[in-house]
Amino acid sequence: MRKLSVFLLIFMLCLLFFCSAAVADTEGTDQLTSGDYLYRIQDDGTALILRYNGSAEMVSVPAALDGIPVTALGANSFEWRTELMDITIPEGITSLGDYAFLYCKNLTYVSLPDSLKDIGKNPFAACEALSDIVLSPDHPVLSLADDVLYSKPDQRLIYYSMSLPKGTFDVPDGIRIIGASAFYTCDNV
Repeated sequence: MRKLSVFLLIFMLCLLFFCSAAVADTEGTDQLTSGDYLYRIQDDGTALILRYNGSAEMVSVPAALDGIPVTALGANSFEWRTELMDITIPEGITSLGDYAFLYCKNLTYVSLPDSLKDIGKNPFAACEALSDIVLSPDHPVLSLADDVLYSKPDQRLIYYSMSLPKGTFDVPDGIRIIGASAFYTCDNV
């Protein structure tokens, strides 16, 4: 009986901790909805997309939601959108959150704007079909070589394509950081 009481007490404390953490995470975020997008207004007055809830195969991220300029795609904002095949991110987006397109297994095409300055942990982790990333050769922050995406400022390998043929890979000279999950689910290396 005593063991059961201790177990119930521990369970209740854990439940209380997780519930309060979830409430703290959403307090003050003022989530808004516009079409298929859940977003919030950031301190600078621009919109951060928190979640895409649509089911389109081709998506052009809007430059504004309800008249508010969109400047960021949040962490996991498009995750598990298995129907998504093609996405265009417009000029004006400056930040791409951690794992933004995680497990978008049918995503084959992504267009990244020159305005993109901050890219989180591998936004394309587990995107099995991604074979076409469009990036300006003069992009100020990112570079693409042989389907491998790099960040210039921190000399970081961000993403290694799962669609590359099986074999070895030599990290280029000058790369100082292998980013978190850069090779996530890459059985081809």
